[in-house]
Amino acid sequence: MRSYLQFQKNQSQVRARKKTEHLNDIRQDASGNWVYEGEWMECTLSAKERRRVICGLWCLLILAAACCIVCGCIRGTGMEGCFYVLIPYASSVFAACLCVRHLFAVSAGKGRMWKHHHTKHMLGLGPCLIWGIISSLLCVAGRIGLAAFSGGWTSPATPDSAVGSILFLILQILSSAAYLAAWYLQKKLVWKTVPKQ
Repeated sequence: MRSYLQFQKNQSQVRARKKTEHLNDIRQDASGNWVYEGEWMECTLSAKERRRVICGLWCLLILAAACCIVCGCIRGTGMEGCFYVLIPYASSVFAACLCVRHLFAVSAGKGRMWKHHHTKHMLGLGPCLIWGIISSLLCVAGRIGLAAFSGGWTSPATPDSAVGSILFLILQILSSAAYLAAWYLQKKLVWKTVPKQ
């Protein structure tokens, strides 16, 4: 038991060290300014091509996020107490927020970023996009399941909600398609390591 606890303690120390080891590359120079002296990652695309890919990613993410927001405003879609529609919807909104955060960090680098930031944001963007695809598709499956179990597309609270429910499905399918297109597009951003100065 004691060896297992020691192992867990060592593992937590290793994880904590990995989270902060990039700070060892930040040092003060002779004039007192803080300078990053670690490895950089540089995008292999030309500036024009990189801007085109980044703009495409932003457009697709804005489309996916807009679909999520509009879906939350539609009444009678099963999100009033139906956990297998509500939880995937909340997950898709959270995935959209994380994708925007990662893409903002990638865009701010202008083709160059610290290796630590590349690992955290560029390599984190792909899994977040897949998460968004799965969450949106689970929303669609949950809403279809609700229609099958409850006997139709209308909600008891709002009898004329069939149009809203169909619109909810269309927007979630569009959202998952936007995430999928963004996932394919982000693969074009290829990076190479620039050695330490």
